[in-house]
Amino acid sequence: DAAEDVRSSLPVPLELDSGCLCGELTALGMLRLGEGLAACGDTAVGCAEDPDSRVLLHTLCAGIALAGGGCLRLEDCTLPQLQAASVMGDCDLLLYADAGAKDCLTLYGKGGLPLTRQQEQQIGGALSMPSGLGFRKHRSGMIAEGSGFAALYTRQLALRGGADCGRRIEISAGAPGLGRLAETLFGGTGAPLVFQLSDGGRRLTVYGEDTGFVHYEQLLLLCCMLRGRKGEDAALPDWFPAAGDRLMETYGRRILRYGREEDSRARALALAQRFSLDGLELGMELTELLAETGESLSALLAQLPPLYTTRRLMEAGDSARQLLQRVCGDPRGGVLQENAQGAVRVLPEGRESLLLYAASSDMETAQELCGQAEAFLR
Repeated sequence: DAAEDVRSSLPVPLELDSGCLCGELTALGMLRLGEGLAACGDTAVGCAEDPDSRVLLHTLCAGIALAGGGCLRLEDCTLPQLQAASVMGDCDLLLYADAGAKDCLTLYGKGGLPLTRQQEQQIGGALSMPSGLGFRKHRSGMIAEGSGFAALYTRQLALRGGADCGRRIEISAGAPGLGRLAETLFGGTGAPLVFQLSDGGRRLTVYGEDTGFVHYEQLLLLCCMLRGRKGEDAALPDWFPAAGDRLMETYGRRILRYGREEDSRARALALAQRFSLDGLELGMELTELLAETGESLSALLAQLPPLYTTRRLMEAGDSARQLLQRVCGDPRGGVLQENAQGAVRVLPEGRESLLLYAASSDMETAQELCGQAEAFLR
């Protein structure tokens, strides 16, 4: 009918969904978003190097400034550079615009940390307001240029990249700018070792003919092993398997886990160590570990506790969030099963899908746990 035609022609409101901003990017939506970001503190805003992303950047900065917030602007940067800039500039949030990505707007806490519950509530509440407050005299915020922070971050990594790890590092990255940045940081001589950057540069996996694929979780364990040998604790995300805790216990240290809660010590340690938030930092840690120890990557991996993980995407339709609320008590998901065999977590993936993540001491069990979880959820 006519009423239904009118409703279907209205723009889809902007919503915050697992760190991604979904919906149509209208002027009113940008103003509402600016209100929410300004309520949380200052925001570092960056964009990929294409015209559409730059338009998003300028619109986002205007929305934040109109709401009275402070904004650090980085044009034509990578997500790791923006994460570092948010720490150097002491920004509470960071927002990255990439018009060519599936999720063109992604939002994180300082340094790439997960948003806290309070931040999610403040931003979500602002997005659901009936109207933005609009411009008010003597209330406008500030936009500052932050490209110098990106250059400083790149320089700091380049200064650490001089050690010869005995391997020739080759780069594989989806984003052209990220790939070019990584190629300036890594080189070396010897047998090739491929660094595969994903999630905008936040994650790293490695491939070598002698090692096969070395997954992100195994690389994080290597960094934990290095910290444990030095008598230090390590910070990891709250979803990381218990293998990390068992490893650190052998050194008399522990894992501090960060997530949506206000655990200031774990979040501060994660920002200081960086390797669990930034794939470039993780790659730099790996090359430094190989150079310092003189051991091969295969020999280092053999010292880790066995850890195998598997991921599976499951379509759940409009009921995805309700399903997570029912089985986990939280629409953001959580641990679905945990026992001596391993653990399964379920997380939202977009609006209508779920991501099942299983971890165990052997691959067959991890796959079996993942299959059992999917059958249970269906």
